[in-house]
Amino acid sequence: MEVELLDTFPHYRELGPSEIVAMGGFGTVSADDFLKTYESLSRDEMKRRVRDILIRAVVRGYASMTTSTSALFVIRGSRILDLYITAFPFGSYMVLSQRYVPVERPEVPSWVGKEVVRFIREEIRVYKELLGLGIRREEARGVLGLGTPTHMVAVMSVESVANLVRWGGDHPEIDELLSRLKEVVLASDLADLFVASVNAPAMGGPFPHPFHRKKLDVQDELSVVSYEWNGEKRGVKKYREVLEGIRRDPPGDWRGMVENALELSKISFEHVNEFSVTFSGRIPLTTFNELKRHRTMPIEVEGIYNAMERGDFYVYPSVENEGEARRLYEWVLEGFRELDGNEYELVYALPQSVRIGVRFRLNFAHLTAPSLFYRTRSCDRAEVSMKQVVRRIPYLLKGSVPGYGELLFEVLTGDVNGSRVPLPKCVVGGCPEPDYCPFVRGIVPNYDEELHRRLKHSRKEVFG
Repeated sequence: MEVELLDTFPHYRELGPSEIVAMGGFGTVSADDFLKTYESLSRDEMKRRVRDILIRAVVRGYASMTTSTSALFVIRGSRILDLYITAFPFGSYMVLSQRYVPVERPEVPSWVGKEVVRFIREEIRVYKELLGLGIRREEARGVLGLGTPTHMVAVMSVESVANLVRWGGDHPEIDELLSRLKEVVLASDLADLFVASVNAPAMGGPFPHPFHRKKLDVQDELSVVSYEWNGEKRGVKKYREVLEGIRRDPPGDWRGMVENALELSKISFEHVNEFSVTFSGRIPLTTFNELKRHRTMPIEVEGIYNAMERGDFYVYPSVENEGEARRLYEWVLEGFRELDGNEYELVYALPQSVRIGVRFRLNFAHLTAPSLFYRTRSCDRAEVSMKQVVRRIPYLLKGSVPGYGELLFEVLTGDVNGSRVPLPKCVVGGCPEPDYCPFVRGIVPNYDEELHRRLKHSRKEVFG
């Protein structure tokens, strides 16, 4: 594992982050602005006063001091780190994607037993054989264990790092990650702020990472647990009217698509409290890894060790329909079930197709806004198992919410040649992706290659 601190910010002339926010703190109790304070304090006086004001202010609850300063990290390790750290909502992460980047080697600590490492190598061998049979990477990775490489660029505020350290997680690699984060921050010009932030109140609640032992009572298949509807239909009806207008008069350029997106989003958020629904079920770990990135949705997940003990796995569609691929896939799953070792070791070999229990809540905006959960994850470009989960949502709502579910069904799906199809982000009147799929005809019936090319060209005119 590697944790490297690339940079801290903000900086101003010779001042580092701790000194800058301390000066900002001076400004809250005096009429002097930032530059005036900078000019009035000597360097020695600045050093003497910084730590005192930081600790006193943060302990008293002035958390903006520790959220205004951030660090840029590069983190390398196993997929365990991806599942853990990107579930923490108070940061920004750019992560290696196994949907696109092939896996070549294991990534495990030295204390993992030889038999587990050997099996991870076998998983990688089978993964490559699946690729050779024409199975796509995003589906072949279902046989890969968590003991494969990841790397990410992460931006977190000082307070985020402190809270991450505080929450912890039940695995030795996570313990090592948090220890190294703490070590590099304390060796940087964020040290004073970090020491102060440890004494600050915790931000948020437990975040949805799976490295714990909580059980979650859910059904096997995705289902509606509960919903809240305020009795109003104004939001969904107004949204439907705008969709009908887009069908009658589709945009002829990219700017029109953007205007439609803004209008639909405005309705989604103005009526955000009109409806919310809670779903639960068991989904593939790869799907959960996508789900947890939607930070405005309340999400619960069962402990990964519970899912591992249950040993219930998802089989991707293209694997299920290919005899030799299915045989290889099942060979890995059965081999894992027979593998010996302690649970901290075995989780490195746990195939990412394992099904894990989740519970999550969607509001009206999550369902309808062009850039939020349903619209982006029902798109044909979304991860295949995620698409399968999300595309069931309109039908579950239609059958579970009398008086409102049918209206939602109408705005979440469209008609193409007599069949109902999802309406993803192309609901704005055109497909924003490089290549379009037939679903866009659910909103623009005559959509074709020429129109798609014209819209892409107009985007270049707007954005360059």
